[in-house]
Amino acid sequence: MAKTEKKKGSKVKFIIIAAVLLLIIAFIIILVSSASMMSGMTMAQTSELERKDLENRFSVSGIVESSTFKQVSANLVYNVDEVNVEVGDKVKAGDILAVLNSDEIQRQIVEQQANLDNANVNTDYSLSDAEKRYAEARDQIADGSYPEIRSAKLSLDNAQSALSRAKDALENARDSREKAENRYNEQVELSGSDKQTRINSAQKNADSAKYEMDCALDDYNEAKRKRDGEDYNDIKDLKKAYDDAKKDYNARYSGDKSSEVTKAREAYESALANYSYASAYAASNPSDGEAQAALDTARTALNNAEKTLNEVIAKNDAETIENTYEKAMDAYNKAKADIDTAHDNAVKSTERAYNRAKTNYDTALDTLENAKDGNDLSLDSYKDAMDNAVRAEEDAKKSVSEAEKTVDDAKSSYDLSVRSAQSTLASLKAAADREKVLSENDTGLISLEILKEKLDDCVITAPCDGTVTAVYATPGAAATGVLFIVEDTDNLKMTATVKEYNISELREGLDVTVSIPSLGNREYEGTVSKIAPTGVKGVDGKSDGSASFNVEVLIRDTKDTGLLIGMTSKCTAITGSKENVFAVGYDALVEDSDGSSYVYTADLVPGGNGTATARKIVVETGFETDAEIEIISDELSEGMTIINNSGDVTDGGLVILADQLGAALQSAAAE
Repeated sequence: MAKTEKKKGSKVKFIIIAAVLLLIIAFIIILVSSASMMSGMTMAQTSELERKDLENRFSVSGIVESSTFKQVSANLVYNVDEVNVEVGDKVKAGDILAVLNSDEIQRQIVEQQANLDNANVNTDYSLSDAEKRYAEARDQIADGSYPEIRSAKLSLDNAQSALSRAKDALENARDSREKAENRYNEQVELSGSDKQTRINSAQKNADSAKYEMDCALDDYNEAKRKRDGEDYNDIKDLKKAYDDAKKDYNARYSGDKSSEVTKAREAYESALANYSYASAYAASNPSDGEAQAALDTARTALNNAEKTLNEVIAKNDAETIENTYEKAMDAYNKAKADIDTAHDNAVKSTERAYNRAKTNYDTALDTLENAKDGNDLSLDSYKDAMDNAVRAEEDAKKSVSEAEKTVDDAKSSYDLSVRSAQSTLASLKAAADREKVLSENDTGLISLEILKEKLDDCVITAPCDGTVTAVYATPGAAATGVLFIVEDTDNLKMTATVKEYNISELREGLDVTVSIPSLGNREYEGTVSKIAPTGVKGVDGKSDGSASFNVEVLIRDTKDTGLLIGMTSKCTAITGSKENVFAVGYDALVEDSDGSSYVYTADLVPGGNGTATARKIVVETGFETDAEIEIISDELSEGMTIINNSGDVTDGGLVILADQLGAALQSAAAE
């Protein structure tokens, strides 16, 4: 009975205390509400402004994987005889992982070798047409006579010659301009001189202009003479090749060519019959030396007849003849056109130079006549001549620029022709090598080599150094699919998927920290090694709509640390930082519609019992983190009281500081 009364007493005591607390809280709320309503003031949450270091951190979770991952499969679907490794075994590149059953392959090799020995395989080899074409192209490229290269080189030489002439013309135009300027300046000086002095000077200038005009005329006539008398001797080889190709082209379907092919084929068939007879006779009389010698002679004759037949067929093939003709015609016409263009340019250039010189001479004559007549128009004539010379120099500069572009284009064409020739040479070399292999080896030898390669494929080896992490091969079962997986367990990486709005914070080469929860959050240094160029895609090759990207992080110094493939990991990176700056929470910052930003500082009212005046300070913003933003202003100082809930404050308005609530309550109660 006593215990029951004690419990009731405790319960009553607890109820009384709770009721008292509720009354106190209600009283405080009534006081504060009353004071606030009466004064119209806002409760301000504040903090002390101080300099701090800011930094942005980025984190993402992922899985630990091996940097090296190799799946090992077999090239042959034979049964597995031996499996030499288990999961966890360390292997080196080339170590034998498994051996397939090779009994059937070895039997086939023995049979094939016996067949070859009995057949007395002929491995004699004669130079093929493919090798001849390769050797011819190689020599032509080496000595510069390859048609495409020769044509491009000729074009380049012509373009360079044209450029040289354009530069000479520019130099002449520059000299003419300088002379015209000097004459004009002389006339300016002579304008106040006596008549005879002006006449003498004008006569001297006229004589000089006459000499320059005569020289320009000689150059013009010489350029025309070269153009009209061009014999195209520099491209006579191309002309001969073109004429020969044209002759063959016109006669490509003639009876003579058919007859030539027929004769070569008949000679080959006759040699083949002789060789067959000699071969059969020698086989039946193996000890007869004369029979063996006759067989050798017949074999040589057959090879020569075959070689001749191939050459005649290639020579008389209509398509080959047409291609040769078209190439020869293009090469010759292009080279001829280049020469004609160079001559035309030279004639035009010298003609322009002659016309300018003649204009200068006519001007000089007019000046001389004006000087003799006492006419002051001579100075204007020299001014016109100087202006014409300036324009002529500008035209010459333009011609040089155009010629330089032509040279650049010709160089590009030449380089392209060289590369094209080298590519053709490589193709010819491959064809020659292929023909040589086919000539040296018949199908029996090739089959034997294929069998030997299959025998090598019966031994499955490790493709790299590492640890065997999976074994799917089973003795007695067929070697299908993946048989082993080999991974490097000492060089690990973390793979993760990063959302679109975070991917811009990462870059390849960024240093990060990788922590492993299952190892007590042990930390490793790492580096972002790869960021996928496209978002994650579904099995149909299209984006799966997740807007996320695969990222890889190399983890350093993981050997013998207990870190295992498949463990969950977390990558953390500092993507930006700023030291020793003023910063506030985002709720303390106000942004106007015009883009200006400001904060409010609380200035305590003397004797105001916890009240303060809000003062607006315009600031510039800087570095940002998830929680804070840097603010910049000359009005800011360390220790200043910043209002954090600035959205409820106005400039000059009164606020109640939350940390001064006690004083405010006492003041309100006293009222």
